[in-house]
Amino acid sequence: MRFRGTLAKDALAVLLDVAQSFARLGSQSSGKTNCVFTLTPETLSIALKSGGAEELQSFARLQTARLFHDVVVQSRAENHIGFLCDVRHFQQALTSGKDASAVMLRLLKRDGNNFLCLRTRAVDIDIVQSIPIEVMAMSTVEHYREPSVPAPQIAIEMPPLRALRSIVDRLKVMHKTMTVEASKTGTLILRIDTHPLTLQTLFAHLRYRDDLIDEDEEEEEEERRRQQRSSSVTVDSKVLSKAILVDGQSTDSVLCCITENRAMVLHSILVDSFGSFTCYIPVLTPDI
Repeated sequence: MRFRGTLAKDALAVLLDVAQSFARLGSQSSGKTNCVFTLTPETLSIALKSGGAEELQSFARLQTARLFHDVVVQSRAENHIGFLCDVRHFQQALTSGKDASAVMLRLLKRDGNNFLCLRTRAVDIDIVQSIPIEVMAMSTVEHYREPSVPAPQIAIEMPPLRALRSIVDRLKVMHKTMTVEASKTGTLILRIDTHPLTLQTLFAHLRYRDDLIDEDEEEEEEERRRQQRSSSVTVDSKVLSKAILVDGQSTDSVLCCITENRAMVLHSILVDSFGSFTCYIPVLTPDI
């Protein structure tokens, strides 16, 4: 098993943003945020997946050739390498090298223990940091794949997440659940029902992404019905607030994909074709 690759400065900034996003999404009650890293000659994938259905599931998929130069990924498992790593340690190591001209990553084994090593090259000094990892069988890594969700009925580009988060944070203190409703006219509504009052905020003039909607197999009547209405989901207010923390400088746009009462996905497109970052938000049953 071999891996080595050198991050250029622009790639380092993107990977650091991704690592920071995972660190924010991790449990604050735990000292660790263990993520599953999967390396192939084509992609670097990172997964943060808890066992509970009520928790966020988050995944990043980055292009290996875009991140690294002089990259080598070799293993007996068809050149796939999987390992468990504390992403907070990974973030700290990347942060220490953000002013360097380049950072080299490689896997090493010492005294029977495996490490992800980062070598930071500066003008007059080299710093090597070793992060303990747990190498995983690819059969185990398979359990950390992205979940299968229905095709979206609505997909729109989100407003700036910082503006959205300020609204969500105000609403979440009033009610534990929130309804998110998106329409094909480019509106996004955040709503809480606190009997006898209903409070909602509307964002308008958002870009509807009909190119992401697969309606080829829909019956014509069903298609017309869906064209005439919006789609909505009810989610945990605190979970939604946590999910929209993913708004680093490397994010080009964020898509909100909704299937009525079944799925809500936030899909972040990273700049310069580096890849994507996706959050799957648990949907509550309508009567909660």
